[in-house]
Amino acid sequence: MRPGTIFSLLVLLLAGCKSEPDPVVVIPIINGPVNEIDVSILLENATVYPLATTSECMIGSTFFFLDCIDDYYILDKSAEKVFRFGQQGEFLNTIGKMGKGPGEYVRLNEGIITGSQIELLTGFPQTELCSYSHDGTFLSKKSILEFPSWSFFLSPGLGKYFFYGSNFEHKITSVDRQTWEKADSMLKNTEGAQPFSMLTFSSSGEASVLFHEPIISKVYEITSSGIQEKYRLDFGKYSIGADPFPEELQKQSEDPGLWIAVKVLENKSFVYLYTGKDLPDSEVLYQHFLFRKEDNTLWTLPDEAGFSGSLGPAFHLTDKDELYLYLTPSEADQSKTWKRFFEDRKLILGAGDNPVIVKLDIEKVIEFTPDEKR
Repeated sequence: MRPGTIFSLLVLLLAGCKSEPDPVVVIPIINGPVNEIDVSILLENATVYPLATTSECMIGSTFFFLDCIDDYYILDKSAEKVFRFGQQGEFLNTIGKMGKGPGEYVRLNEGIITGSQIELLTGFPQTELCSYSHDGTFLSKKSILEFPSWSFFLSPGLGKYFFYGSNFEHKITSVDRQTWEKADSMLKNTEGAQPFSMLTFSSSGEASVLFHEPIISKVYEITSSGIQEKYRLDFGKYSIGADPFPEELQKQSEDPGLWIAVKVLENKSFVYLYTGKDLPDSEVLYQHFLFRKEDNTLWTLPDEAGFSGSLGPAFHLTDKDELYLYLTPSEADQSKTWKRFFEDRKLILGAGDNPVIVKLDIEKVIEFTPDEKR
C-alpha cells in the first residue's frame, strides 16, 4: 500500500480595487520547479529501525502504519488486527481480534492513537468504535452510526471525531466526543463516484484536521469554523477537482497518466506528499514530495536506481521536522542503493522480513541539495 500528493504557487483575487491573497495554495507537481534531494546526503541523515520478525508478529502483505506516538503501530488488513512495536523495533503485543465475542469485531477499517488508548474503527453494516489500552486490553465498544464509515480521525483541539463515507454519500459526519452529538458536514465532493469512496485524514496541529480524497486534486482543512480547501495539487491535465464528479472526469480517471495523492502530512513548516502516477504498462510510479511553506519550495526524494520507489508512504511528521517512512526488505532488495546501505551497516534482512522504519531529518537532507530544478 502506498500514498502521495503535490503543491507550490499563491493565487491573487481581486476584491474591488484591493487584491488579497487566495487562502488556497497551489502546488505545481507537473510544471513547477522541483529540487531533487541528493541520495548520498539523504542516506547520511537516515536512521533505520528494522522491526522484529518472529512467528508471533509476521505482518501480512496488506498493511499500513498508524501515526506513531512513542511506539510503532501497524494495522494488518490480512490479520485484521494491529501490531505494536517498540522504538527500537522490538515486538510488544497485538491489539484487537476478529470475532463476535466481548472485545471483538467483524471488520477493521482504521485505527488512531488517542493518548492512553488506541481506538479502532470497526463494524459493518454500522460504524463502531472499539477502544483498547496500548497493551491490547479491551476497554469499550460503542455503536456510533447506523451506516458504515471507511476512515475516521479525532481532533483533541476541536473535541470531535470525524467519520468519512457515511451512508455511502461521500460526506463527513462529525461527532462530539463528550455528548456524541452528530452533525453532517454536507461535504459531497464526489457524490455517486463509488470507486473512489476513500478518504484519508491527517493531523494539522491541535486546532485543525487535514483530509483529502486521492482521486481529487484538493486537500481540505476542518477547523472550528467549518470545512475549506487549503491546498490544490496541480497535476496538469490530470488535476481532477470537479464538484460533483462528472462522467467525463470519471472516464479520464481510468486513462494511463492519472496522478493521485495517496498521503498528505503537515506540520508548521512543511507539507509532505506521497503521490502515484499510472503508467501505460499498468504499473504505478510513486514519488515523495516535500513542500516548504515559508518560500513555496518543492523537493522530491531521489529516484536513483529505484531508491524512492522502494519507500512506502510516510506515516508521521514531527514538529522537529522528522519524517518517518518505511521500507519493505523485498523492495529494498530491488534497489542497489538500499542494498549497499544495509551491507555497509552490516544489517542482514530477509526478503520476507517485517518492514524497516526509516527516519529522516528534513532540514539536514535539504540543506545541501544542489539547486537543480526540473
